[in-house]
Amino acid sequence: MAKPRVSVIILNYNGESKLGSLLDDCITSALNQTYENIEVLFVDNGSTDNSCGYVKAKYGNKLKVICLDRNYGFTLGNNLASKFVSRDSKYLLFLNPDAS
Repeated sequence: MAKPRVSVIILNYNGESKLGSLLDDCITSALNQTYENIEVLFVDNGSTDNSCGYVKAKYGNKLKVICLDRNYGFTLGNNLASKFVSRDSKYLLFLNPDAS
């Protein structure tokens, strides 16, 4: 029996310039989970740095990259991000980009 899908949402704002390698640690940690049915979404909350381009270039298709048109704040940004998870996702895990 397949384990339920878990969607990990990393909501970012200017993470490339403000967090540096900590952003990479967070993404890598999420991608390296041993749970078998996981998807990782990097959702950029209207950053003014190159966060979206950086993550797309570095991680390619290992995760979903969604670039919102502006900063919607933490709560609304996460709510909007949840609209991009797979339809079969049973659980959402919200991971702050400064965690690894």
